[in-house]
Amino acid sequence: MMSRKGVWNSIAFLILLLLVIAFIVARNRTQRELKSKGIVVNTTITTAVTGGRTEGGFRCAFNYKGERIELFTPSSVKRGRFNLVGKTFPAMYLPNTSTIEILIKPQDFEKFNIPYPDSLKRFLDY
Repeated sequence: MMSRKGVWNSIAFLILLLLVIAFIVARNRTQRELKSKGIVVNTTITTAVTGGRTEGGFRCAFNYKGERIELFTPSSVKRGRFNLVGKTFPAMYLPNTSTIEILIKPQDFEKFNIPYPDSLKRFLDY
């Protein structure tokens, strides 16, 4: 028979596991929605963000329907991240969830079946 501590540990593990599964399901749903309903916007990086809840990314600003919006976007760019502050890049934006994903690397564009623009090739070193 399990001790009380063992039962609580099992319950805590189960709750943690359910939270991780819920996060993965939500992330997959958001990615599908971005691919099917996302709008391409031009966004300017205002701040490079490292660590925290994610691997890092950027705070970026853009105009949508006459309103200035500033959101966090995850990014796979690691090296040279701070050199991109002030630069403008395309991003996929989902207005109903205020989700944005910046497009910098060729893989970012491939994910959304968008050709990689020649104008961004100078950023390939990042």
